[in-house]
Amino acid sequence: MATSIFFCATFKQLFYNLVEKFKRAEDDLKAAIRAMPLNSREGDRMPSVGSFELRKIRLPLKAYNFSKRRGLRHINLIRSGAVEILYPVTIYKKGEIKNEDQVIAQVRIAVKNTLADIANKNYTENL
Repeated sequence: MATSIFFCATFKQLFYNLVEKFKRAEDDLKAAIRAMPLNSREGDRMPSVGSFELRKIRLPLKAYNFSKRRGLRHINLIRSGAVEILYPVTIYKKGEIKNEDQVIAQVRIAVKNTLADIANKNYTENL
């Protein structure tokens, strides 16, 4: 099945805010995110939202010696169909959010913002 990836305005803002903190990892992060359509079912499945599937992927920050376990968390929305569409929702450093309840709250807000961006066609194929 073919998979496309679209970047909503909300995710782009989160991504570039994170890149400000981890400048040496920018190229690695962009490459990892652009490669995600190749393995769209990678990561842990989270509770779905409507017709979308949510996946949490762990990303290392090799430039900072952070393994997948200590690195970033990246959440994707996946819409299945004739062409599968992947929308990155949020990205954060493990440990920046203190507990799982706060993570869930942040993901809910990010999903809501992403769905609004999708409804308003506020997305592009370019990060």
